[in-house]
Amino acid sequence: MLHQFRDLPTPMSESSPPKTPLYREEALAHQRERAWGELVVLTPRIARYMLWALAVLALVFVWFLVEAEYTRKARAFAVLSFAVDPTTVAATDAGTLTSIAVKEGERIARGQVIATVSTERTVAGVATFSGAASDAEARRAAISREKRELEAQLAAQSSQLTQRVQAIEMERAALAREIAAQEERVRQLQLQVDRFRQLAKEKFVSELQLQTKQDERAEQVVKVETLKRSDAALARDLSQARSELPLLQSATRSKLAALDRDAAALTQSSREDASRRAYDITAATDAVVERIIASPGQTLVQGAPLLRMQSGDGALQSDLFVPTRSAGFLKSGQVVRLAIDAFPFERYGHVEARIVEIGRVVLIPGEAGVPAQVREPAFRVRATLVTQAVVAYGQNYPLRNGLTAQADIELDRRPLYRWIIEPILRLRGSL
Repeated sequence: MLHQFRDLPTPMSESSPPKTPLYREEALAHQRERAWGELVVLTPRIARYMLWALAVLALVFVWFLVEAEYTRKARAFAVLSFAVDPTTVAATDAGTLTSIAVKEGERIARGQVIATVSTERTVAGVATFSGAASDAEARRAAISREKRELEAQLAAQSSQLTQRVQAIEMERAALAREIAAQEERVRQLQLQVDRFRQLAKEKFVSELQLQTKQDERAEQVVKVETLKRSDAALARDLSQARSELPLLQSATRSKLAALDRDAAALTQSSREDASRRAYDITAATDAVVERIIASPGQTLVQGAPLLRMQSGDGALQSDLFVPTRSAGFLKSGQVVRLAIDAFPFERYGHVEARIVEIGRVVLIPGEAGVPAQVREPAFRVRATLVTQAVVAYGQNYPLRNGLTAQADIELDRRPLYRWIIEPILRLRGSL
């Protein structure tokens, strides 16, 4: 249309100056070429989907860098041990171990006999302490026999004295009755003498008859006095007999006490000989027997270990030997994960523990108490176990002292983007 409009005749005179066209020639040419259609750039639908997917992935990647964390870990060798250090029971004197009265894993009480050690010596084929024990036994039997004889003698003499006292008492009772009768007779004779004296005054009886009655009374008085002297003698005998019994008992008790002292001294001597011949080792506290080191029949020197026992409740802990290069970020309360060698963690998982003590002394490989698996300088770190057993096949299998493990220790945890930008920032700071 524009092109046609340009070709129309104009009413203006030919002498008018030419005017500038309203549209550029290029625009008019473009309009003439539209008959071929417009250039359309087609974008495939799959490309749009991929573009959106890339955008989402980019957002996810950025979110992952911000939210995700990377943990730097270290691995250390570990050994399970009792939380309370075990006690080693040793022989106090040299000798031969004759018996052990406990078993491994047995719980023992304070004061319970653990083992017996013999210190017997043999001279010319004769056991010295055994011969002394035989002599002491013979002497003890003689003392017992002598005590029985003294007790029997005391019983016999006491019986004799008791019978004698009873006989004297009976004799005195009879004598007292006789004295009473005789005194009554004397009283009657005294009455007769008084009557005869009155009759003699009145000349009814002669003086001879009066004298006869007086003589008869005097004779009876003499008999009464004789009986009283006999009673006094019996009283002395009774008193002596009664006093002899306590004296006899006291003397016998003194002899028995002397024999008891001899027996006690002999018993003490026998105990001393027995203690030199053999001695018992007893538990100082309640504990569990962890390991028996010596065996019956073994010759022991003074201080030789017999067994190890664990006091307390037997709870286990873990001793971690952390290399010095990995110990910088350790802190108390930190959680570590133990892979018990006896229970592969791929199947049975880890056992968690919590650090309670970090050693300050560097342990060198080959030192006493350092396991052979420790290949470089390390610190001893102690951690308490969260659980004392491993669950396997639906059952709890208790952990044991001495089991080895590999400990995974978390040294540092930061977001991923920090791991990426911090080296750049450090490099920038160094520049």
